[in-house]
Amino acid sequence: MPPSTSLRSPRYSAEQDHMEPRKYLNLLGRQLAHELTAHDTIRAFVGSHPVLIGNYAEESTRNFISRVVTPLKVSTGTILYEGNIGNPPQLDAIVWSPILVPAIFENANFAIVPRGSAHGFLEIKSTSYTGTGEDIAEKLAYEDELIRPGLRNNHPELEDPVGALGVVCVATKPDKKLRQLVEEKRAVILLNLDGDRAVPNPDGIWTLVNFLTLLRLRAIEYEGQLRVNFPRIIPDAPQPKPATAKKRQPARNGRKAKAGR
Repeated sequence: MPPSTSLRSPRYSAEQDHMEPRKYLNLLGRQLAHELTAHDTIRAFVGSHPVLIGNYAEESTRNFISRVVTPLKVSTGTILYEGNIGNPPQLDAIVWSPILVPAIFENANFAIVPRGSAHGFLEIKSTSYTGTGEDIAEKLAYEDELIRPGLRNNHPELEDPVGALGVVCVATKPDKKLRQLVEEKRAVILLNLDGDRAVPNPDGIWTLVNFLTLLRLRAIEYEGQLRVNFPRIIPDAPQPKPATAKKRQPARNGRKAKAGR
């Protein structure tokens, strides 16, 4: 008689589905590089036009940001609080969620986000030009004001960008300030031009992926703390009476008096 064949599946181990963080970031980086270099498919229509290629890369970057930070929202618009009403900065990509209150105004991809609901923002440039670095630095200067003031002070161990990052999709002429921001990891370059070809920049791509991943993790941590500590107290609502205020003893005494008669 032939030996019996077991129909049981091989023993499952959770370690089989485990992926090292670095490997995971590399995987995401390769996916973004693939999307950015897909502009080759539109070359037949637009040629090697750097602005159109940059615009395509910018939209691809926005879509990639949305996927990495999901379920958080990504909008263009501004972050508002009581100190900048009437003169808030324009921001290219805001990562946020309605943790305390929803957006003050939201329509399609545009939103005016309350400061308490914003987790981070990105200044995105389709291409580099003279003054790109200064323009990015000007927006990054709003980080401490718009993204949970004191966040970096409360986490001195954080060396990478915390709540804001500059992104240049296609670097044509990186200026001195932009190169400085890239060296400090305050900005990234995703594609470098090699002749008429746009070549992925792995360091920039992985810095972006790492920034978005950490941003999402900090947002989850922050929202968890709010759900635990947020006081749900309405001053004008009637408050329930304490349990010790219930008067059941007299009723028991009354029953005893009737039984004695």
